[in-house]
Amino acid sequence: MPLEPQALEAGFRPASRIASIGVSKILQIGARAGAMKKQGLPVIILGAGEPDFDTPDTIKAAAKAAIDRGETKYTALDGTPELKAAIAAKFARENGVEYALDEITVATGAKQILFNAFMASLNPGDEVIIPTPYWTSYSDIVELCGGVPVLLPCDGKAGFRLKAEQLQRAISPKTRWVLLNSPSNPSGAAYSEADYRPLLDVLLTQRHVWLMVDDMYEHIVYDGFRFVTPAALEPKLKPRTLTINGVSKAYAMTGWRIGYAGGPKALIKAMAVIQSQATSCPSSVSQAAAVEALNGPQDFLAPRQESFKRRRDLVVAALNAIDGLECRVPEGAFYTFASCAGLMGRISPKGKRIATDSDFTDYLLEEAHVAVVPGSAFGLSPYFRISYATSEAELQEALKRIAAACAALRAAPEVIKPAGAPAISGDAGILWRASAEEHSLATPLAGDKTVDLLIVGGGFTGNAAALEAARRGATVCLLEAEIIGHGGSGRNVGLVNAGLWLPPETVIAQMGEAAGRRLIDELGQGPGRVFSIIEREGIACEPIRNGTLHLAHSPAGLKDLQERHRQGNRYGAPLELFDGFETARRTGVHDTFFGSLFDPRAGTIQPLAYCRGLARAAAANGAAIHDRSPVTSLTRQGDVWVARANGHEVKARHLLVATNAYQLGIETPFKAEYTAVSYCQFATEPMPEAARQRILTGGEGCWDTAEVMSSFRTDLAGRMIIGGIGNSDGPGAAIHKSWARRKLSSLFPALRKLKFEYGWRGRIAMPADHIPKVVAFGPNAYAAFGYSGRGISPGTVFGTQSAVALLEGNPDALPVAPIERYSERFTALKAAYYETGAALTHLVSPALR
Repeated sequence: MPLEPQALEAGFRPASRIASIGVSKILQIGARAGAMKKQGLPVIILGAGEPDFDTPDTIKAAAKAAIDRGETKYTALDGTPELKAAIAAKFARENGVEYALDEITVATGAKQILFNAFMASLNPGDEVIIPTPYWTSYSDIVELCGGVPVLLPCDGKAGFRLKAEQLQRAISPKTRWVLLNSPSNPSGAAYSEADYRPLLDVLLTQRHVWLMVDDMYEHIVYDGFRFVTPAALEPKLKPRTLTINGVSKAYAMTGWRIGYAGGPKALIKAMAVIQSQATSCPSSVSQAAAVEALNGPQDFLAPRQESFKRRRDLVVAALNAIDGLECRVPEGAFYTFASCAGLMGRISPKGKRIATDSDFTDYLLEEAHVAVVPGSAFGLSPYFRISYATSEAELQEALKRIAAACAALRAAPEVIKPAGAPAISGDAGILWRASAEEHSLATPLAGDKTVDLLIVGGGFTGNAAALEAARRGATVCLLEAEIIGHGGSGRNVGLVNAGLWLPPETVIAQMGEAAGRRLIDELGQGPGRVFSIIEREGIACEPIRNGTLHLAHSPAGLKDLQERHRQGNRYGAPLELFDGFETARRTGVHDTFFGSLFDPRAGTIQPLAYCRGLARAAAANGAAIHDRSPVTSLTRQGDVWVARANGHEVKARHLLVATNAYQLGIETPFKAEYTAVSYCQFATEPMPEAARQRILTGGEGCWDTAEVMSSFRTDLAGRMIIGGIGNSDGPGAAIHKSWARRKLSSLFPALRKLKFEYGWRGRIAMPADHIPKVVAFGPNAYAAFGYSGRGISPGTVFGTQSAVALLEGNPDALPVAPIERYSERFTALKAAYYETGAALTHLVSPALR
């Protein structure tokens, strides 16, 4: 959650134990939906995990009587004798399990029971096996108590239930607990005796492992399902089983905050020690009410259960009737956990791609005004949870809206391929290839041409210019020396950033108010242009527009971000400043970053697929795209430009040089001198599912404030991509690769054993002032360069606008005023300085700091 700048300036830094723990996603969605309702929007909230029925009158009367008797003082630490006796009777009567009073504990809700148990039993590094999907608090409580959650995915095909073979494989010498929930929140799945037995057989052989069961939804089961609890099924496991329950769900007493558990005397005593230093006793009045709930009439349970069943059947039938959704029939609880996998990749009416279940639930809230919870909040995607603990009328209206919203989604269009171009197997789904494995998507120049616009260079700038010019009806020829995306474009890390490296006030100080404001505004809109082109042209490049995080790796870095936040907001950028707590939650990196600056305009893509997608779209609009066609000379003949490549000539009235490769070495009037800096990227093999559920779950790309900056992100295949300044093909190759490995292990210990699957290098044109340039080096001729590593968004903007400026003869269309020449001194020395500095930093730096 965002922290106000003044709080950050006060120097507060959260304890490492809570660095990765966030406010419940359910509560966040509820708060957002509640705020929308206050604005007058007709929001239906299907996220709450509490019955819509009232607490029964007999229970309320018991509470009032307790107040009248003066029972408003402290009680016994972990429950009154009367309540413990009622709990013991309940366990014996309903579950067939005998517990003495000193084997029973009462706390302020089942959540505190969980916390007390884990705090009393876990040592640092102890593991707790948790099947996913799971109740949102399980893993966070384990981490708060020093444990390590071991998450085992159990999807709809498995009935959302853990299998014995999964459990057997997951148990290690460090395993302390296995935590099971039946019926489950969020899936509603329940374990029958036949489901439990193989799991209990495994645990019988693993004497160091204890079992914790959460039976909170015991009384909400359907279709004759017979509820059972493990301590009754296998008495041999009872000495190492904690059975948790409460009065919240069955008795509609969520606000009364009473949870209880039965378990071994030594564990119950240790849990009491924790509670004595945390909350002491639960509410005296609530305990009196809970006695009546357990001992009193139970006749209201069956009618309420039947009401929930009708709602369940209504929701399941409606969801399964919607194309793209699939919903299993739950055995219990009051939730459905439906798959939305069939909707992934579809496009909303506003043009946003649905890439994750969070995208889908955001879409439902924003467009249908229905609040549901994404499966990622429960550790399993792509699913979403509906709570049907609300009226049938509200459910029917909500389901109508959901159906209409899903019907409004459209399939992503096919990627347009240029006529005659050879197919590239799997090209849309890759980020890079080793050079020897790269394949051409176009053909070499094989004859003379005369066109309106000649473009030299097949990166983001050149292909964006080709697409814009072709869409305007101009004849276009693009010449690329290698293959499309071979240079810096295809080897970019994939962050679609807004703006420049420089803060706004620095840009304005160097360029002047009017020119600086214009460049800031143009590049601020850059990510929007990129994603708009992707959606319009159907470019399959894994676009995720969830923003980027600029990470503070030190107190000085945090101060820099605070200043950037101030300046950015002053000039209209919707930036948010996050504290270390929220930064850790979003990244999955603990106790490392001091805060971060979030830019919601930004996002990530597969850059090679985007670059090639631009080329395909340009070709589909009539542009001639030629790769393997290095320009050997570029001259002016009369009123046209003439380029020679592959022994042929291309003549054009307008010329755009959009590449760093022609800085030197060919016959050309364009002789700009700038510093060319190498950067390298490395990508791991796909991450394990458990890591994917904890690391960069929002899909944000990241970069830091270190002097030798680095960046990282994940792709949809689950690879971690990490990189920074450095030539991984040069003498420092081993140093840079070793640094990437050490840094990856430092940031994400769970990825320590992953191998690097790919690595690649590109070059950045970096002017001394870090401001992009357009050089008008002759009539109707521009060269655009100098994005300083932010090539995707500025390259797209400068390419598009350069085409407009050339074809219309209007230099005012450019984001910056063109200059006649650009030259720096000592560029080779500067490049060597950057490489040496990066190598030295990477050699001595084991981590971020």
